[in-house]
Amino acid sequence: MDSGQNQVGQLGLGDRVNRGDGSGAMGDALPYVDLGSDWEAKGIWGGSGHFCALLHSNKIKCWGYNQYGQLGIESISTPRGSNPSHMGDNLQETDVCLESDE
Repeated sequence: MDSGQNQVGQLGLGDRVNRGDGSGAMGDALPYVDLGSDWEAKGIWGGSGHFCALLHSNKIKCWGYNQYGQLGIESISTPRGSNPSHMGDNLQETDVCLESDE
């Protein structure tokens, strides 16, 4: 997928609108990805059509394409991120949890 494509909500903005294909569409014009209340990312990475955020709690939230279960949530093959109700506090944590080094 090319950057800016958003067919399954992989940009995490609650819609399926592509971004970055017009002037003034990038930088400050981009909305924030809502990871939920009290959720702050310390790292974000992406794959082919999905993204994941490592949170300060050492938990992970993922959104986008999920045909093969790459989001790590129970509903395999159901994408997340194309509807506002998918994001924020409604975005499930993955079944993977990292140990804290604190």
